[in-house]
Amino acid sequence: MGQYIRVKPPERKWGIHPIWRGIGLIWLILLPVLSFAAAWELVRNNLDSPWLQETPALVSQIYLPTIQIDIYSFNLDRLISWLPVRLYYAELLFFVCFMFLGFGMTSIVYAFLYRMFGPPKDPYEATQIIKPRRRRIG
Repeated sequence: MGQYIRVKPPERKWGIHPIWRGIGLIWLILLPVLSFAAAWELVRNNLDSPWLQETPALVSQIYLPTIQIDIYSFNLDRLISWLPVRLYYAELLFFVCFMFLGFGMTSIVYAFLYRMFGPPKDPYEATQIIKPRRRRIG
């Protein structure tokens, strides 16, 4: 075989079931919603009975600036005004933290499950063969 001849790898006998794409999409939508709900509950409960020390800057409400253009005046505050409550900076901070934790835990669980139930190791992933040392005589 020449060096520049490409060999097409054999096709897999099994494929990914389509339901896993749906589960992944649901998890991709559900995790941010759960993270926002957890951040909202954490900040609201902390305002009632402060057990977590927060700086006053984090507990202040978010007000987005108004951009004035020659003809139109677009108020960025309208982007978050559809929410029934005012947002706090602490909520956004904890939202991002919970998102990182959630997606990180998902990745770790996926890595463990893939190693347990995934395909067998390739020759490149096999452990190194250790040759026994020859003893010197003399």
